[in-house]
Amino acid sequence: LHRSDCEKSSQSSLGSTQCSCSCTTHREGGISYFLDTAQVMFASGNGTERMRFSNMKLPGEVVVDMFAGIGYFSVPIATCANVQQLVCLEKNPVSFEFLRRNLFENRKRAMRKPKTAPFVAADITTICGDNRVVGDAYLGC
Repeated sequence: LHRSDCEKSSQSSLGSTQCSCSCTTHREGGISYFLDTAQVMFASGNGTERMRFSNMKLPGEVVVDMFAGIGYFSVPIATCANVQQLVCLEKNPVSFEFLRRNLFENRKRAMRKPKTAPFVAADITTICGDNRVVGDAYLGC
């Protein structure tokens, strides 16, 4: 984990996410996960599974991540799997903001590289809400 500058707030085109000294960026397999460890968790035990998703190629598929968190699985899918559509659902508003930022920053980086640009998801939808309420719309996708 790499510590971010404690004096600065994080800015992205998605708005600002104010962070304390507990903000960090975890990098693995070419993917960066920005988070505030005081507000959200990072599941380090899922590293093998995250990397498996970054190696999948799923052209034409619609993928729904019903517990997206900060993008543990959604970010590798969005940047590497060539899916037609990715739908990310997350109930926690703090995790949701980190999810949006992580998707945006990693997708932007992948689009600049000729080797990875063809595999970036064409359509990404992020929804902040309870799966029991918003998830039914994506049954059978």
